[in-house]
Amino acid sequence: METSNSRNELTTLLQTSFASLGYKLPSADELVSHDHNAQYHGYAFTLNQKRIIYRKAKVTPDRPGAFLALWKRPADCRNNKPIPLNDEFDYLLVEVTSEGLTSTNNQVTNIERGLFMFPVNVLLKKGIVSSLNSKGKTAFRVFPPWSESRAFKGTGTFSNSAKVTQRWQCDYFLKQDQNKLIDLSKLNKILANAV
Repeated sequence: METSNSRNELTTLLQTSFASLGYKLPSADELVSHDHNAQYHGYAFTLNQKRIIYRKAKVTPDRPGAFLALWKRPADCRNNKPIPLNDEFDYLLVEVTSEGLTSTNNQVTNIERGLFMFPVNVLLKKGIVSSLNSKGKTAFRVFPPWSESRAFKGTGTFSNSAKVTQRWQCDYFLKQDQNKLIDLSKLNKILANAV
């Protein structure tokens, strides 16, 4: 179930990170809640004629990176099992933060923030979004640049496969500065599929 707080947070994020860069923002009424993904603040909206799916990834203290769900309920009401999204959108916008993480000596670290802006064609190629060639995934993990091993807290280590995933994901990562502003030139490259 959607909360007005998650809608307000998304509106603030869009105003801070995109309005100042000249992007036409959706109105609050144009933010379509994905109630089935409310735990990840799931929404759909349009930004400069691009169809965007939004999720806020969750930090998992015992594993590196952050986790998000990306699924829907099938139209066939007899089958209630979640299914991965297909190419019904142009970009996946994922908000990430290091909030809640501590360093190896259990000191609270400076909070870092950022956004991933994944083009759907990249998610198709990586098998995350469903297609004729891939069943897709209902959830996956993102690894912002600050991701590291959590082995000292739990069982999660920053594996080689996670590092490989982080390398391609960081091509689509937009660091937010202390004012939550992002790099306009990198955003424009991503939105032009030039990365």
